[in-house]
Amino acid sequence: MSRYLVFAVTAAVSVLLDFATKQWVHTSMPYRSVDEITSFFNLVYVRNYGAAFGMLSGVDESLRQPFFLGISLVAFGAVGWMLHKAEKASAAYVLSLALIFSGAVGNFIDRIRFGFVVDFLDFHLGGAHWPSFNVADIAITVGVGLMLLDGLLEQRRNPAAGSSGEPA
Repeated sequence: MSRYLVFAVTAAVSVLLDFATKQWVHTSMPYRSVDEITSFFNLVYVRNYGAAFGMLSGVDESLRQPFFLGISLVAFGAVGWMLHKAEKASAAYVLSLALIFSGAVGNFIDRIRFGFVVDFLDFHLGGAHWPSFNVADIAITVGVGLMLLDGLLEQRRNPAAGSSGEPA
């Protein structure tokens, strides 16, 4: 199967899952509501105006929105370029690019639709509380982790490949 087809199918499924879950939260949960699922997990409806962990949420919207939308467009271009250059890349590398791309697309869609990103997965343990996140954030995190793991494994399989900076 071509890397472009693997990329497209993976990205489409991930974007649709992200969109569906955020749409469900946005239409069925009141803003700032909390549904306790377990002693360590809640479903919440949080509007994240910033980046990861709410960073830059206090910046004026006239600067923040164009900045985040511009960063997304740069990310789309970078992933597209990396996919195009990855003729001999592993399936894991292509999947990682698709996941990173789809996560960026999912959060980009929210910023266009609402001016914020819908977050709803909330984990906590005792006094420790992780900031809420969404399916797009999971896709980005898994994609980056998979890319790093693939790079490490490629260096072990082919030590000469690590010096070129390109995936084998």
